[in-house]
Amino acid sequence: MNLQRFYLPLNLAFVLLIFVGSTVGGAASPRMLHLILLFALCSAPLLSVRRVNDRFMLLVAFMAMYFIFFGAIDLEILLGVTDSVNPGSGLIDTTEVLALLGGAAFLLGYYLSAGFSGASTQTKELFTNDWPPNTVVVVGFILLIAGGVSDLVLQLVVAPDKTGASIGRGLNMLGPYLSALVILGNYVRSLGIVCLAYSYAKRRSVTGLVLILIMLVSQVILALLIDVKATALIGGVIVVATLLLVRGQFPWRWAIAAAVASSLLFPVLQAYRHAIGEGNTTRYEAAANFGKYVAEAFKTRTQVSSGRSRERAESILERENMKPSVDLIVQHTGLDVQWQNGATLAPLLTVFIPRFLMPDKAGSAVGILFNTEFRIGAGEDTYISPSHLGELYWNFGWAGAIGGMLAIGMMFGWVGRVFDLSKRATLTRLLVLLTTLSVLGLGFEGSVATPYAVWVRTVGFIMLLHVIFARVKTLTTDANTVRTAEEIGSAPLFPNLMR
Repeated sequence: MNLQRFYLPLNLAFVLLIFVGSTVGGAASPRMLHLILLFALCSAPLLSVRRVNDRFMLLVAFMAMYFIFFGAIDLEILLGVTDSVNPGSGLIDTTEVLALLGGAAFLLGYYLSAGFSGASTQTKELFTNDWPPNTVVVVGFILLIAGGVSDLVLQLVVAPDKTGASIGRGLNMLGPYLSALVILGNYVRSLGIVCLAYSYAKRRSVTGLVLILIMLVSQVILALLIDVKATALIGGVIVVATLLLVRGQFPWRWAIAAAVASSLLFPVLQAYRHAIGEGNTTRYEAAANFGKYVAEAFKTRTQVSSGRSRERAESILERENMKPSVDLIVQHTGLDVQWQNGATLAPLLTVFIPRFLMPDKAGSAVGILFNTEFRIGAGEDTYISPSHLGELYWNFGWAGAIGGMLAIGMMFGWVGRVFDLSKRATLTRLLVLLTTLSVLGLGFEGSVATPYAVWVRTVGFIMLLHVIFARVKTLTTDANTVRTAEEIGSAPLFPNLMR
C-alpha cells in the first residue's frame, strides 16, 4: 500500500478546511499557520509507509497523537466547534515553535533508527517464534483477571480517594512485597487484552469473537468500579490496533463500532465521576453502591457533558490538549520558576531497582510538583500533566526539549524496526509494539520517568513470557502472510488441483 500519493491532496484539503473554517468559526486568534505546519509535519510519515503494519507504524500512530496533543483543540476553536480558551497570540507563538521543532526532532530520530523509506534494513530477525494458539487464550485470560484484580486492589483499597497521601498509606499497609506484586499486576491487564485480540485476529472464530465481547463488557464494568475512563476505552482501541497490525488491513467495522461505543460511553463515565465527586464519595464506597451510582450516571450524562467549557466536564480532546501546560512551562521557567536541571528525570536511574530493595527510592510525582511550582491552584495533591515535551524543557530548555525528542524518536524507531510485523507477525512482537504505543505514546502527556519505568518492566515481563511460551516456528510465505509451521504442514499440497 503506497500512501505517498495521499500526502499532498490531504494537506491541500486541510489548508482549504483551515481557510474556510476561519471565516465561519470566528475565533479571535485562529492558529492557522501553526495548524498548517503541524498537520504537514504529523502527516509526513505517509511518505514512508508501504504497508499499514510495517516498521513505520509506530511513527504514524505517534504523530497522529502528537497532532491531538498540540493541534486538535486549536482546530476545534477555529471551526467554532468548542468555546475552550485559546492561549495563542500573534501569527505563531513560542510554544507552537517548540512543538513543531520537537515533533521534527522525533521524526528525524525515528528515521535515523528505523531507516528512511526505501532504505535496506537487512538485520538478523529476532522474536520469530510464536506461542501455541491455546496457550495464547489461557495466558490472556490469566493476565486479564490478574490485572483486573490488581486494579481493584490498587484503586479501591490502596488509593480509594486518588490522593498521594492515601496511596502512600495504602502501599505501606500492604507491605513492600505485596505492593510490588499489585503494581506488577496493574501492568498486565492490557497484555491479556492483546493476547485475546491476537487469538481472534489469527483464528477468526466465533468463539474468539464471543470472548472479545465478554472482555470489552468486563472492561467497562471495571472502569466504572475504579473510576478510570481509559480502562473502558482501551479495550476497543487494542482490538482495532491488533486486527490492523496482524491482518495488515484496516478493520473498518470494528473501528466504527469502537468510535460509536466510545462516544456513548464517555459521557456516562464522566457522569459517574461527577456523581461520586458531588458527595465526596470514595471509590470503595461508590463500588459498594455500584447500581445506584451507575443509574445516576445514566440520568445525568447529558447535563454533565453539555454546556459551555467552564460549566461542563472536559471532552476527550480538551483533556489531551498539552499546549496550555507546555505554554505555562515556557513562559515561566527561568523567570519565576526554577529550572529542574534533571531533577525530575532522576528516577530513570533507579528504574530497575524494586522499591522493596530501595525503600527510600525517589518518587516521580512530577505532576504534583508541576501543579505546586507553577501555582496552578488545582489543589496541592492534584496531578497536572506537564507532557514529555514540557518536562524536558523544564529541565534543560530548548536543547533538552529538542535533544530529548530526538532520543525518544530514536528509541521508537528501534522498536519499530526490530518488531516489524510486516515481516513476521508473532505475539511477542505485537505485545512490545502495542505496549510502546500505549505506555509511551499515550503516556507522552504525563511525566517522563513513570511511563518509561512502566515500559521497561512490562517489556521485561514480555521477554520472560516469550522465553517460556514461544515454541512454535513461524515461516514467512510472503510480505503480508505469516503462518506457523504447523499450519503450513496441515495445508493441502496442491490446493488448486482438480478445481
